Amino acid sequence: MTELPAHKRGDFGNTIYGPARLRLALRVRDALNRTGFTWFLDAGTLLGAYRNGHVIPHDDDFDLAVYIPDFDAARDLPALQAAVQLGDPYAARIVTSYAHKVEVFDRHSTRFTLPPDYGKADFHAVTVDLQVMTDASDGDTLYLHDLLTRVRVPRDCIAPPGEIVCEGERFNCPHDVKGFLEAVYGYLGLDARFDPDSGKYVRV
Repeated sequence: MTELPAHKRGDFGNTIYGPARLRLALRVRDALNRTGFTWFLDAGTLLGAYRNGHVIPHDDDFDLAVYIPDFDAARDLPALQAAVQLGDPYAARIVTSYAHKVEVFDRHSTRFTLPPDYGKADFHAVTVDLQVMTDASDGDTLYLHDLLTRVRVPRDCIAPPGEIVCEGERFNCPHDVKGFLEAVYGYLGLDARFDPDSGKYVRV
């Protein structure tokens, strides 16, 4: 079994930081609901909510996606950052080094260095990650993230968003949660193994 990287091990997991991440996520949720952005739970946070309504214990952040069909970095990233400026102790910053996104974080929380694939960027233990998704020329939707270039999500899985419960709180979710997650991860069962050739999970 492959060992988890440092930022995925228990010392940065939701077993320790989960409540603080959830508090921040609720603030971000309320801020986004006052905007015209289409947003929803994403990645591991969505997977945990889909499986059992809870965050994944070893996950290292709280994941949201913001769907902007005609994304323009100069226009949309500053607007998104401004929308989620919550005041001390929180801050919001734009990231363009390995992805196009906004991170909202507790500036006083522990920082750690991400693996080399991320350009050794730093990351805060209490972070809500706002990853941008946009329309691709092939008719699907894609992540603006260097490590997710192979992922294509059918556009009809995205909007209009629905609702899902995570840790007893309601959040937006993709229109077709199962279809969305299968497009990102492949097989969703707990008896899964990662297939490096496809970049997705397959049934054992």
